[in-house]
Amino acid sequence: MNIQFDERNLFADMVGKADGISRADLERAQSRAVKALQAFEKRSHNEVGFPHLPFQAKVVQAIVKYAAEVRGSYDTVCVVGIGGSALGAWALDCGIRGPHPVQGAFTADHPRLVILDNVDPDFTTAALASMNPRKTLVVVVAKSGGTAETVSTFLILASGCNSR
Repeated sequence: MNIQFDERNLFADMVGKADGISRADLERAQSRAVKALQAFEKRSHNEVGFPHLPFQAKVVQAIVKYAAEVRGSYDTVCVVGIGGSALGAWALDCGIRGPHPVQGAFTADHPRLVILDNVDPDFTTAALASMNPRKTLVVVVAKSGGTAETVSTFLILASGCNSR
């Protein structure tokens, strides 16, 4: 797959002065953008490691191996996460199976996706009631590992699964 970026519709000469920028504005901002990118690159090696995840071959291999081992064992995958942590799974699911809620039947190879991205007790209770704990794979996603909503939802889910 070859991804290309076409910047033509950013420019005022294409979309108008009110909605676009001039080429001179872009050139003036370029050095600031390069400095910001370099600063992020420095931080990404110490405190913000997620940009490098796709290139960590051992981690990727472990995930692929685990996925192969559990394929067909679950009828539901429950993602616990807020914001971008939930949106990635949603986007992948829509890309693979089509938009929600107009998807075809779920199968062992393509289980139902339930996303707990909301701390509303009624929402969480209804979602939990719709899942069989013995046939549900739970995936907790949090960039920081300490997002309060994600941790609290996970604790509710874990205590519910232990009591059944």
